[in-house]
Amino acid sequence: LALGDASREQDADALILRVELYARIAEQALRLDVTDEVHRNVANAIALLPPPPRPAATKDDQRAHDESESRCVKADASDETPFDAPNTPSKAWRWGSVAELARGGAIQEQVAPGQDKSTQDNLYAAALSHFVRAARHAVAAQSYPELVVRSAEAMWNCSLHLSGSSVSRRLARSSLRCILACMRESGIVTAASLSVEANLLGLLLECFTDDGHFQAGLSYVDRALKDLNARETGEEDSKPAEKVLRRVMLEGRVKFLSRLGRSSGAGLKVEGDAAAKANVWATLARTAANPVQQLSAYQKCLECVNGRFERVEYLVELAEWLVAQRASKNDAQTSLETAVDLLLEVEGSAPPLTQGTVTGSQYGSHISGTTTRKTTTRASQSSRPGTGHSQRSKTSRSGTSVHSGSSAGGANRMPGAPKHLGATHYELLVRALAMLGELATNFNDRRRYLLLGAHYATSLYNLHVRSANSVAHKEHKDAARAARKAGEEYAMPEGPTFSGVESLCDWASLDLSKELLDH
Repeated sequence: LALGDASREQDADALILRVELYARIAEQALRLDVTDEVHRNVANAIALLPPPPRPAATKDDQRAHDESESRCVKADASDETPFDAPNTPSKAWRWGSVAELARGGAIQEQVAPGQDKSTQDNLYAAALSHFVRAARHAVAAQSYPELVVRSAEAMWNCSLHLSGSSVSRRLARSSLRCILACMRESGIVTAASLSVEANLLGLLLECFTDDGHFQAGLSYVDRALKDLNARETGEEDSKPAEKVLRRVMLEGRVKFLSRLGRSSGAGLKVEGDAAAKANVWATLARTAANPVQQLSAYQKCLECVNGRFERVEYLVELAEWLVAQRASKNDAQTSLETAVDLLLEVEGSAPPLTQGTVTGSQYGSHISGTTTRKTTTRASQSSRPGTGHSQRSKTSRSGTSVHSGSSAGGANRMPGAPKHLGATHYELLVRALAMLGELATNFNDRRRYLLLGAHYATSLYNLHVRSANSVAHKEHKDAARAARKAGEEYAMPEGPTFSGVESLCDWASLDLSKELLDH
């Protein structure tokens, strides 16, 4: 395996073999939690390779590479490498990437619960720098773009530990910028690569916001959008991930424009489907400089999803904003009532109430202020037969047009409406009903809204409990299967592991155990 004593091809084969062996030993040492062996073998592997190229489109990218490299474990440069960068075999770069991934993982494993926060953050930042090195080696290998994605995924999982505060995020900023440059250089376009790129980009844009570098962030997003538009089209299964990435870019662009005082929305071109457009306008509404611009953005947002179920979330958000701005209570109530009506239509029937109160069959109509013997909403009353869409709209004094809903049953289901309510929808119902209770002008209305809110809070909690019981049951089945293979007995528990709530008394005595939260 000596290098330099044979032909060029034999030297290349020997180099690949040596780097591969060191990388494989490092990977196995990481699995066995032998940290010293990881570092020793990675150092041996990297010493055989020249420094990999640094993908950098701007001087800021170059500075980011310098900052990221300064956190890496210093390589032993005492001996010359057998090949320079242009002549190093592709497979040798590949195994160099594998080695750096192992070193990054080993550094991440050094984080211990007893350490202070700054020590933990510095270890995570060092691990990120080695994931960047891994990506740079993979880019140099050219034939192994999946290693770039693997490095990016490792970085994302590690960077989550630094995402909680602006101080911690600052340590991840340079590494995030470097690995995104590596991903663009590799040219890979798959669902996995676009998904992790969207996550990393979103975190980097937060770093720009933390530092107050809004113009730099806007320039970065514009370049990223230009690069995304110039990429080759990926496989069909990558389209949803590409939409998410594009939405992150557009939302970031809107946010930076808003912080720079250019948030009127005039001339703003938003691409994508209705939900993506609404998301961008909602971002503008949250970050706009003054209330007039915010209200205008919320109006645009609701226009994008007019006649679609997705507007429920924005109706509740608009109501919260109106209350915070001390606007007319009637405007907020109109938005909230419409949102609740739409959600109750999906539910199909109103919930039963406690004894002595209005029956569930009348309850849905009470949200809209009309009483019938069957569950009827303002939406269904104003719909033309067979259309499933409301023909009536209500315009608040703030100028926001709030349209009524549609029947959610069968073929008449509103576009975007789910077949059944999920946890997110129950949460929206609880928020909306709690606000309606707060805005109510008399005791009966307040009691009605809060009782209905308590009902859906119970539904939300029990939904999570059922999910936790499903996970626990699967764990017990796996344990029983393993016990049978080992020739041992395993007693399956009877009944569900966790209990739900049925009454206000159950809420009063509720104890959220750590085991439940873990599931």
